[in-house]
Amino acid sequence: FVSELPLLSASGNFIDNLSAHMLRDIIQKVFHLKPDEYGVLSMLKCNENNSKIQESEVLICKQYLNEQIAQADAKAIILLGENVAFHLLGLDFESYNGRIIPQNNKSFLATYSLGQLIKNPSLKKAAMEHFLSIKTLLAR
Repeated sequence: FVSELPLLSASGNFIDNLSAHMLRDIIQKVFHLKPDEYGVLSMLKCNENNSKIQESEVLICKQYLNEQIAQADAKAIILLGENVAFHLLGLDFESYNGRIIPQNNKSFLATYSLGQLIKNPSLKKAAMEHFLSIKTLLAR
């Protein structure tokens, strides 16, 4: 799972905010994954104030995130949000939202950010369909 901002503490535990709680619930209740069966990465590695993200911050962290993904033994990478999909793979979110994109022997899924799902609960049904599509792919 790749989010825009960090959702894990330095010790690897979910931080105490709505987005982190939502992702933990998705991992446990939709995917039924154990802690050693998934990874949570973030586009930015630090942004203590959760302030507006600067392009320079993304450029600094992007290379490190690409290396993390390349080294990950993951079949699927879920991109949480428009900014993540754009900055990581150059995807136009409107065209690729909900689609599985094969690249570099991994399957990427672009879906809504956790913030969008919190602010607009009507998107949760579509996001669930996206999650189930990648879950089906992983079951093969």
